[in-house]
Amino acid sequence: MVIVIEIEDQSTKKAFLGGWRNILTRTEYHNACTQTLPNYVKGSWDRRSSKSTQTISINHKSTNVSHDKYIQVSVDISRVPCVTDRIIIATRKRNVVPSKEEKIYLRNLNESAIKIQRFYRAYRARIKAQPLLNVRRLERTSFHEKFECPVTLKKKKENAKKEFKIILNGTSGLMRQADFEMLRNLLERWWRCEMERANRVYFRSSRLAAHNLILQKEVELLRGIDCIRSQVRKENEELGDLRYLENLARAPSWKSDSGKTVIMETLRVQRAREYKKMYEQLCSDNLSRVERAELLLRLKRLLKSHSCRPAEELVYLIDQEMDLLVRHIDSKWTDQLRNRLKFAFILFVRSFGFSQDVTDNKRTSRDVVLERKTKLCTRCQRFLPYQKFPVDEHQRISICDVCQRLRRTIEPFPLYEPYERMLRAIRRSEAKAKAYTSVAFLRWSGPHGIHWFLRETKQRYTER
Repeated sequence: MVIVIEIEDQSTKKAFLGGWRNILTRTEYHNACTQTLPNYVKGSWDRRSSKSTQTISINHKSTNVSHDKYIQVSVDISRVPCVTDRIIIATRKRNVVPSKEEKIYLRNLNESAIKIQRFYRAYRARIKAQPLLNVRRLERTSFHEKFECPVTLKKKKENAKKEFKIILNGTSGLMRQADFEMLRNLLERWWRCEMERANRVYFRSSRLAAHNLILQKEVELLRGIDCIRSQVRKENEELGDLRYLENLARAPSWKSDSGKTVIMETLRVQRAREYKKMYEQLCSDNLSRVERAELLLRLKRLLKSHSCRPAEELVYLIDQEMDLLVRHIDSKWTDQLRNRLKFAFILFVRSFGFSQDVTDNKRTSRDVVLERKTKLCTRCQRFLPYQKFPVDEHQRISICDVCQRLRRTIEPFPLYEPYERMLRAIRRSEAKAKAYTSVAFLRWSGPHGIHWFLRETKQRYTER
């Protein structure tokens, strides 16, 4: 038995999509651009990129038949460039906005590049201008050395160095007002000498830098002088307080008919001596914590019988220091409190009635007096009474006397000590001649008056 099987091919034949067929081998060739596109890789559209397929036209050796050949591979060398090619960069579809950090980074890059270029140009210009500056500086120095004697130049340099050393190291032992005036005169002359040298040697930016250094040094010296002045003022105040208590503790004495000195010890004098001894112990820094506490307790027991306001203030300060001593606080943190305690003790002694017959002490200005008429100084920003300002009919001057004296003028601050010695010598000679009605004994003829008189005569002589 024979079984005939028929197989029907129901698959659809692929239509001819274009291309060419080899006559000898009957092989069909198709163009790559007409083929079915490959399956897309699953993923987001942001990571996809597309590019067109490239083909080249070649000829067969034996048949000389031209056909297209697909050459797109993964190797970049096999790509054949063409005139009509278009460079396509695979990027995300949406526009990429740089972040804040990237913006700051790019801006810093631009600023750094601009700064480098500017400094490099300044460096090149400075190198080119350096020979000219050296020539100009040599010309200036040679000009001044030509018209000034070298001996005077050497003396000027030595004097400047000596004055500078005096300003830096010679500030110890200053007690008088004349010493501080001399120091200020030296400082102003040093400032003028340094400014003149900087203006003569340097140019523009270098000159500004030199002026800045001179200003910093001047501020440093002024700060040191002010510290020494405040320290001297504090020492003088303590000496004045001690001298005041010594005058209180001095017993009255007189001579009798027989020529003997009679000294009378009273309860008032004994109490004043006790106060003087107690003040010396309050000013001493060599007491231990126990001795200091005993001293404060003894002073507090002494104040129990007093009900005045200075006594209450003194008791309040004693209680504060006792609390700090109990808590073992270091003495360097209680300096201000101890100063207040000493001042309150002196104020208590004054108000207790001891200062009726003591006229040697001139420190009555330590008591706080509230002035009704005050004025603001526009320079030091302090409210001061009208007596601290210059005399003005319309009261328009808003700078106090201290700021007026500190203002820099054309000439340096005058040194009045030579004029004071000159005035003393004139008065001594006039007293020997018994000419007590001379002009030298008038009130206005002080060192300031002598200075003004000599300056006016010099100006009139030069005007002639």
